[in-house]
Amino acid sequence: MIDPTAHQIISLVLDGFTAIGTVGAVIISLWLTVRKTPRFCIRDIQMARDITLDDGKNTSEENFLIIKLENMLDTQMQVFEIAIQAEDISKNKTGMTGCGVVIPLKQTFIPQRSIYNVRMPIQSDYEPGTFKKAQKIRCVISTSFGDQETKFPADWKDRLCEALEKPAPA
Repeated sequence: MIDPTAHQIISLVLDGFTAIGTVGAVIISLWLTVRKTPRFCIRDIQMARDITLDDGKNTSEENFLIIKLENMLDTQMQVFEIAIQAEDISKNKTGMTGCGVVIPLKQTFIPQRSIYNVRMPIQSDYEPGTFKKAQKIRCVISTSFGDQETKFPADWKDRLCEALEKPAPA
């Protein structure tokens, strides 16, 4: 038989461990509920150019912006539009993409838990040097999960300038 005093002490210690475990479980469940898991991410941004030769006489070139997106949820994601925004030295924001400020995408869906390349033709006729003087160029993607923006890769800045600015007069 255990001494009644020892029994009370053991019971008190075990009740204390039970209470600590219950509080810990509540804290962990609240943390799991409140934490924000990313819905999608921008994996990569690249520029590409398609060159079409027509019997060796005529050549047509088309520039493309390729953005690799990863859908991290178990639901299909729709991409509504992609915008290229630049900020020049005087801090004036200038929207720049083919056909205006935004490239609207129709019926672009990314399957659940997948990585997908979104490929968009871009063209514009901004004055030469418009993008070269931009200090910050960002890519903003609007989806059914919300918007996300990222810095445009410096490696592709010259190709972007080339695609969006009209050729300098010869």
